[in-house]
Amino acid sequence: MNPSYPIRRVICLFLLLALLVACRQPSTESLALPTSTPPAVLTLVVLPTRTLAPTSTLLAPTPTVTPTVLPTPVATRYEIQPGDNYLSIALDHNITLEELLAINQLTGDETLRVGETLIVPLSIPVSLPPSYLVHDSEVVYGRAYVGWDTAAFVAAQGGFLADYREGDLSGAEIIDAVAAKYHVGPRVLLAAMETLSGWVSSKAPHSLSPFGLEGEGAPDLQWQSGWAARQLMEGYYGQLEGRRDWVVLKGSTPARLSPGTNAGSAAVANLLAAVEPASTFPDLLLSERFQQSYHRLFGEVEGGAVLPPERRQPFFELPFPEEELWYFTGGPHGGWGDSISGWAALDFAPPVARGCWPSAYPIRAVADGLVVSSDAGEVWVDLDGDGDLRTGWVLLYMHLYAEGRVGVGTSVRVGDLMGYPSCEGGVSNASHLHLARLYDGQWMPAAGPVPFQLGDWSAEAVVGSSYDGFLKSRRGMTLKACDCRSRRQNRFPEKQYVG
Repeated sequence: MNPSYPIRRVICLFLLLALLVACRQPSTESLALPTSTPPAVLTLVVLPTRTLAPTSTLLAPTPTVTPTVLPTPVATRYEIQPGDNYLSIALDHNITLEELLAINQLTGDETLRVGETLIVPLSIPVSLPPSYLVHDSEVVYGRAYVGWDTAAFVAAQGGFLADYREGDLSGAEIIDAVAAKYHVGPRVLLAAMETLSGWVSSKAPHSLSPFGLEGEGAPDLQWQSGWAARQLMEGYYGQLEGRRDWVVLKGSTPARLSPGTNAGSAAVANLLAAVEPASTFPDLLLSERFQQSYHRLFGEVEGGAVLPPERRQPFFELPFPEEELWYFTGGPHGGWGDSISGWAALDFAPPVARGCWPSAYPIRAVADGLVVSSDAGEVWVDLDGDGDLRTGWVLLYMHLYAEGRVGVGTSVRVGDLMGYPSCEGGVSNASHLHLARLYDGQWMPAAGPVPFQLGDWSAEAVVGSSYDGFLKSRRGMTLKACDCRSRRQNRFPEKQYVG
């Protein structure tokens, strides 16, 4: 059966936003915020894995599992216009005056200034029917895929995909490369392809476009699979983190997901909505076409939310010595691009600004682990040491300079040298460290149910605002992420721990 969860929209919004309020202050010293934008082109990579015997019971269309932690309705920002007052803004957004003041932590005595913003509920009049399309653990390329063999499965199906090639790559190899690049489950890609075109099981598919995209020319599986993966990740992490509880229907009309939709279902809905005609998309959800394709291809699969047992994480130390005065320059933002991964990353700039010149200040290991990959500014560390990035905790250290960077196969301990901050890897405008976590293939939101904790400091986010956020210590100190170098605002204190 499709799980449903009664949620009173305004009350949930009130509870969420009363805790999370935007705080913007002018910077005191100019420093370009280090940013990380991965390259747009598809790079085919081999994901380090271990080979285990297949152990799968594949997905049921009516799963009974522990659902993902439910996000509350999404908020947005309203820019104050001439003539506005608190009551008119509240009425325009279907909330009470008291709720508007509470979610913005205001008394009502404050003067409204044109151009400033207030937090309000996001108004989307179109609503979609409840649907449970797939488990969260199937959408991310995690533990559920240990032992999975895409090539063997595609060959056994004998459809159009089995004979398809682009250059030297088979269709299965393209799917695996996209899965590794975007950390998205290959079974979900295949099921979406089957639903939209029939490529997996039919020698004569009903569409030459593998994911239903319109247009002339060759199918271009590499491009379309990458596009599909990005749609899945946008929907998945947007819903998981409470940043996006809607999809955009074909024709650019937004439609709100049913309250209680799990992140995996939001991911698939976000993909299907982009290609299915808006007039028939609700019927597609109600007909369970996708679930039927999944079950026909894979049978019954067990799964659920992706969370560590008891929501516990390893102890992570700060990535620099206590006596060095580093700066907290990036609050929760995309581990691998804001729209296609969870806001899993935090950024830190070394004490001395040198633009994109490599810094002389070393980056230290925040936890023990095995270096699985070290290339193009990225270092991936597997904490359970099995060499498989799909299982357990994984850390990404990004923008590490080639010279002095730790090598593949190195077992690191807390405090060991990892490398030096630079702009290498992705796109960056100043040397810094970009640090992110994954668990069982899922980017772990830095301010989610298991907040990123480094030493004494724990991350908090700002509603809907990438790179903004806070680090708060158990001893009452607060750092606010800032594109600046401010001793009072975002510089770490001289002593992290007071005896």
